[in-house]
Amino acid sequence: MPANDDSNNNYYVFLVPDEGYSELSKLHDQLYRGVLAPYLRLDIPYVPHIGIATIPDAPQIKALCDGLNSSGVIVSGEIDTISVCSYDGSKITDLETFQCQT
Repeated sequence: MPANDDSNNNYYVFLVPDEGYSELSKLHDQLYRGVLAPYLRLDIPYVPHIGIATIPDAPQIKALCDGLNSSGVIVSGEIDTISVCSYDGSKITDLETFQCQT
């Protein structure tokens, strides 16, 4: 899906799950009920996703999304760890990683 959070001029391509969407949303909500609560951004709707492209051209992003959707891309996986990271605008740094219980 194409996305834009209005904080800059870029548009994004997100891989959004069909299966597990609800579970990932609930996990997000649980994470932001505790120590992370002050960092919850209510100005950006949460969409579980993997970001795969950033381009400052909305029509190009739309065309990329349309191409991916028509090709029938299938991605399977599971979440077994969660990393808390910091982002300084250009670099992501892992601060701590947690194993998920299965």
